[in-house]
Amino acid sequence: MPAKSRIIIIDDHPIFRAGLVDILVGDPRFEIVGQAANYGEFWNKLPDCDANLVITEIEMPGKTGLDLAQRLKQERPDMPVIVLTMHKDKGMVNEALNAGVDGYVLKEDPAIDLILAILKVRAGAVYLSPTISGFLLNRKEKTDQLYSKRPRLDELSPMEWRVLHKLADNLTSRAIGEKLFISHRTVQKHRTNICEKLAFQGSNRLLEFVLTHKDEIANAGRQRPF
Repeated sequence: MPAKSRIIIIDDHPIFRAGLVDILVGDPRFEIVGQAANYGEFWNKLPDCDANLVITEIEMPGKTGLDLAQRLKQERPDMPVIVLTMHKDKGMVNEALNAGVDGYVLKEDPAIDLILAILKVRAGAVYLSPTISGFLLNRKEKTDQLYSKRPRLDELSPMEWRVLHKLADNLTSRAIGEKLFISHRTVQKHRTNICEKLAFQGSNRLLEFVLTHKDEIANAGRQRPF
C-alpha cells in the first residue's frame, strides 16, 4: 500500500483551510499534519510537521504560493506541490509550471479533482484541472517541437541546464554565477558550450532563444537531475 499523504495546507483564509481539512480528513489515505496562513509561517512549521505534500493558494500576503513552490523545489525537490486557485488563464498556469508546481487545481472544481491531484502527484505525475488539461498537452507539443528543432538539447549537462534556466530569467553571467555558486568565467564557459551544442553563433542569439522559448525550456527541464 502506498505511504499515506501527509499534507500541509497554506492559505490565508482560515475558513477555506477548515473546508479543505473537512474534505480530506475522512480519507484514510490522507493526514493533515499542518496548516499555515502564509509563506513565512509555512517555513517555520515545515521542520516539525513531517509533511510529504503541500497544498497552497497562489495569492497570499507577502510572498506568493509560487515563490513557496520555487524555493521548495530547490530545498525539498522530493515534496510535491499542488496549487489550489481561482486563476485559470494560461499565463498563470505557465508561471506555476515554470515554478515547479506538480498539481494545478481550480477552486471551482469538485472535491474529487483535488483528491485525484493528490494521488497523481504523489505517484510522480503532473496534474492539471480538467478545465485546463488541454493546456498541458499543448505545452508538451511545443516542447517536442523545440527538441525537433534543437535535438542536441539532450546533450546538455545538468549544469548547462541550470545555466539555461537562469538565462531564461534574463540574468547576467555574473548574477547566474552568484546564484549557482560558480565563477563568472565558468558561466561564460557553459554558455559557450551551450551555443556550440545548439549551433548558435554568439551569446546574444542564445539569449534570444531562451527568452523566446522560456516556457518550453522550463517544461523540458522539469525531469532533469538538477
